[in-house]
Amino acid sequence: MFDNRDEVGVGFHIKELRTELFLENSLGVPVNLDKSGTNITFYSKYKFLQWDILGLDAGIRYNLSNLSRNPNGFNMEPRVNLTFRINPVVSIKGAWGIYKQELTTVTNENEVINIFEPWLIIPDYLLPSRSVHYIGGIKFDFSENFFIDLETYYKKTDDVPIINQEKTFSTQPDFISSSNESYGAEFFSRISLGVFRFTTSYSFAYSYRELDGRRYYPKYDIRHSLNLVLEIDFGSEWSFNSAWIYNSGLPFTQIVGYYDKFYFDNFFSNWFENDPRKPYSVLGVQNLGRLPQYHRLDFNLSKKMTISGYNLAFDFSIINVYNRKNIFYFKRDTGERVNMLPILPTLTVKFEI
Repeated sequence: MFDNRDEVGVGFHIKELRTELFLENSLGVPVNLDKSGTNITFYSKYKFLQWDILGLDAGIRYNLSNLSRNPNGFNMEPRVNLTFRINPVVSIKGAWGIYKQELTTVTNENEVINIFEPWLIIPDYLLPSRSVHYIGGIKFDFSENFFIDLETYYKKTDDVPIINQEKTFSTQPDFISSSNESYGAEFFSRISLGVFRFTTSYSFAYSYRELDGRRYYPKYDIRHSLNLVLEIDFGSEWSFNSAWIYNSGLPFTQIVGYYDKFYFDNFFSNWFENDPRKPYSVLGVQNLGRLPQYHRLDFNLSKKMTISGYNLAFDFSIINVYNRKNIFYFKRDTGERVNMLPILPTLTVKFEI
């Protein structure tokens, strides 16, 4: 720290990680995705703080070793953040950075919902993901109890691993690379009036994935997202909060029909005596459909107290107060709709010595 309030920070971190995943394809062929690696990163940052109206920090991360052993991966990750206060009420901000990720999730884009999405180290035959972020915004501090924050962003990511749906032979790779693009705007505000505090957050976003020249919506593309939260502090360790959550529908790949598919587990058995046909769904254009919108209201009432030196906490909550039937997924084999949990009241008692 300098006399003019500027700061310089340097450091490093070491991370060693191993991931294992055992898969079995439709032919019963097992695959063991076992990988380990060590990441050693050096970082430095300079914070320019000598002027009250301007905040600037610029830094860089350099990866001395990587989880991935691909020799063509990049190692430099520069980042810049800027805040400029125009007057006591209005300030503008911006940020830019390049980010590297060497982990990925195993997600099947053809499933309406994935119950299990494990994390894996990206295979050595693929490049680590590289993402460039651009962020700009404006903030209004009307008082200590009321502010509004507006922000826009653009993000471009290359070399995003996804499951190779076209794999037919064991010599073919389990993952292939794609690219992602996302952009949007976010709004956040908070108002505090005595014992009440009301928070609003809203985001409007677009995201795309591109693979082999084909551009489509990824499965977690949410166009509209809104959260309204009301908190009340009654005093004497009594508190109440309610939250209303709204999300527009997620994309999914629709079923356009079925046909009878023959399954020969053993060609030399008497398969002709038993019908080996089973219904097989035919999927339409990748993620062209949209699930119904999602929304619910939650309540929570809590009380804390101390008795003879012991801490007690009582918590009563109701999830999905108006019993909204939000969709969980469609069954691929029948097209049946499966909903999430209905109204769910819970009571929790916590005792601490």
